[in-house]
Amino acid sequence: MASLFPQLTTLSWAPGTTTVAIHQDGDTRHQGTKHTLRQYFGPQAKGVLTELRRQLARQPQAHLESLVDDRQLWLSAERQGKAVQLQLLSAAPARDGELMQMAEGLCGVGYWHWHLASDQFSWSPQVYRIFGLPLDHPTSLADTLSRYHQDDQQVLKALIAKASLEPIRRQFQAQILRADGEWRQVGVQGVSTAGKDGQITDIYGVIRDVTAEQQSRAQISRLALVAAQTRTSAFLCDTEGRVEWINPASEALYGYNLAELKGRRPASLLVGSQTDPDTSRRINEAMARRQHFEGDILNYRRDGKPVWVHLSITPLFHRLRHDGFIAIVSDISDRKASEERLKLYEAAFDQAEVGMLFLRPAEQGMVVEESNQAAQQLLGCTEQALLGQPFPGRFFHQALQGPLAGGDNDGQELSLAAAPERSLYVLHSPLFGPDRTPYQLVMLRETTERRRAERLEQRNQKMETLGQLVSGIAHDFNNIIGIIQGNLELLDAKLEAEHSGHKAIANALKAANRASTLTRRLSQFSRQEPVSNEEADAHQLLLDAEEMLSASLGSQIALDVELDTHSGTVRVDRGDFVDAILNLAFNARDALGEGGRIRLSCLPVLLGSQIPGLEADVRPGPYIEFVVTDNGSGIAPEFKDKVLEPFFTTKPKGKGTGLGLSMVYGFAKRSKGYLSLDSAPGRGTSVHLWLPQASPLNREVLAAPQDQALLAGKRLLLVDDEADLLAVVDGLLRSFAVLVTSFADPVEARLSFGHQDYDLLLCDVEMPGINGFELAEAFGAHYPGRPVALMSGYMSQVPAHLEQLPRLAKPVSRTALLQCLISLLNRKP
Repeated sequence: MASLFPQLTTLSWAPGTTTVAIHQDGDTRHQGTKHTLRQYFGPQAKGVLTELRRQLARQPQAHLESLVDDRQLWLSAERQGKAVQLQLLSAAPARDGELMQMAEGLCGVGYWHWHLASDQFSWSPQVYRIFGLPLDHPTSLADTLSRYHQDDQQVLKALIAKASLEPIRRQFQAQILRADGEWRQVGVQGVSTAGKDGQITDIYGVIRDVTAEQQSRAQISRLALVAAQTRTSAFLCDTEGRVEWINPASEALYGYNLAELKGRRPASLLVGSQTDPDTSRRINEAMARRQHFEGDILNYRRDGKPVWVHLSITPLFHRLRHDGFIAIVSDISDRKASEERLKLYEAAFDQAEVGMLFLRPAEQGMVVEESNQAAQQLLGCTEQALLGQPFPGRFFHQALQGPLAGGDNDGQELSLAAAPERSLYVLHSPLFGPDRTPYQLVMLRETTERRRAERLEQRNQKMETLGQLVSGIAHDFNNIIGIIQGNLELLDAKLEAEHSGHKAIANALKAANRASTLTRRLSQFSRQEPVSNEEADAHQLLLDAEEMLSASLGSQIALDVELDTHSGTVRVDRGDFVDAILNLAFNARDALGEGGRIRLSCLPVLLGSQIPGLEADVRPGPYIEFVVTDNGSGIAPEFKDKVLEPFFTTKPKGKGTGLGLSMVYGFAKRSKGYLSLDSAPGRGTSVHLWLPQASPLNREVLAAPQDQALLAGKRLLLVDDEADLLAVVDGLLRSFAVLVTSFADPVEARLSFGHQDYDLLLCDVEMPGINGFELAEAFGAHYPGRPVALMSGYMSQVPAHLEQLPRLAKPVSRTALLQCLISLLNRKP
């Protein structure tokens, strides 16, 4: 009777290995997994293996069936620890049509056979597993029936009794009690066959554990209910992507009912003019390849209104065959609107001209979480350097008033620790997260220029008030001196020649003359326009002053004069100029005490809109710079803002009037120039006087032609954030036949590295975003060995490894610029 049964093969397989153990007819042999599957399933082997893995990933058992070359194949699998036990049942339809139909209906999980003549009841190995019994467990009809639920036993006994009398075929579902005490749902199918004499000889059957299937059906029922009631839109489509079913949420979302969509592709109605064509293309490609797709897309409702949705399309498979698609659609219009608002807020944060910091709480207080570009430039730090830094931390000289962890304030003006001459207005405001975590929004605004303008205005008002006061005093005092002096002269004329009063009158007239000199100086400080001006050669003016000084300074004072004979001319009152230089030189002499050195110099320079250390708005252009320098005791910091005021002096009583520097200040102002002092205790003093150049002298710079020829065609990168000065230096460089590439933004200059080739770099030091030291380092990294020069009127602390870089002092003169460049090119690496 065994020939009536399909061929049963048992296999053992460990996922991840390449071989299987085949148990058949009492023997065990090993064979390649793929080879075995191809042997049974032919070209379907790859799909069978994929589906087997998919089912076992979800549940401990798997069941597959296939028709290959007119043979019906059933494969059942069960995970046992890390291994998988498989049973492969193969049968030809011609051998037993009844058994084939039963196997097709139940996937051939396991089979049983009762031979009535011998009363032999046998199970296939899978039946033992269904009942949870070992393979050596003795089987019998009575034992088998005892394992069914009591209600099912009566039905089974009646069916067996009927099947013993006549050929029948029956199928039913029942409950069995496994050996481990677990109740399971099984599907049973049986058929009785008769011999030639018409008597029933055998009863065959198959059995399958359908517990998971029953549970799946219950889940499917629940899912169907959920799909109908959920607010998430769902579509079922056929293999061509045409709509078969939609839930009520889809109708509510799009405004189309099932009758309008059924049989149509959703894209034909839901895609519009603003829908991203690339997203539509990727959806079509995924569906054509029967792959999962997930992403956002803009659809359109029936009324034409756009709606952003999140689309998840999953291909469906049934018995290894593609059976359509399910699409889950979520309305994300609110999320998209929030994302757009967030992008707008982020753009506003990043692009705001006001510096902005977002702070979060940490163990060390409030720390920087985010910063915009304006804040990074104001604080002189990169975004990465600011991240996680305590605020205000090390950034300011003063402490921030009011706790940052709560409450806002009216704002505070603070000086930067790295650059005390700069000040920022700091305003912080509290923010609270959803969990009430306190955050802070800090806004920063540069107030350096405003403060400088305020100080300049205050100083100008102060000096103007002093000028008006001094002018009035000088006028009245001159009248009084005139009366005194006239009466003394009249009295002296009336006295006899030998009268003793002549000496007293002479002393009084001498004092009147000193008072007259004093009032003249007061008048020089207070008057707004020069009495008489003329265009004079700058270096000749300084030579005239030197001639007068040589006899006045004494032998202990060394006088050096450094002249650029091609400085050009200035328009000044010649007498006032000489008085100004003499006053500065005499102040230097007094500061030297018992001896020292004074240096006078003049040099043509180009000024931008600002001069470091000078709080004044400068008119950019060509100037002549006159400098009087001494190596004396210097000026204490607390006196630097007062030394230009009339009558202020640090000299001992009777040694000075306090009018020397104020007179020079008045001269500079009348001559439309500028005055600045650079001094520190123990370092001496340099007084800089800049006067507008009236006209340049048309003479060639004294440089060897062969040296100047070195510059022709050189590619120079020029960087300075002062646009006016940048333009002037650019023009000077081009006059040397240099090929100049200029940038006012050091960040843009650095971005040009690698895109352009440069022979040398000339850059300012104090610049926003990237300072000159950082730019010089970056230039050296991109162009090793090529020369670099820094130019600045003021340098903060120079990094030790950059101390050897050549420096060009501002204001920049044509002569100094030419000499600097030639020196750079002649320097050996």
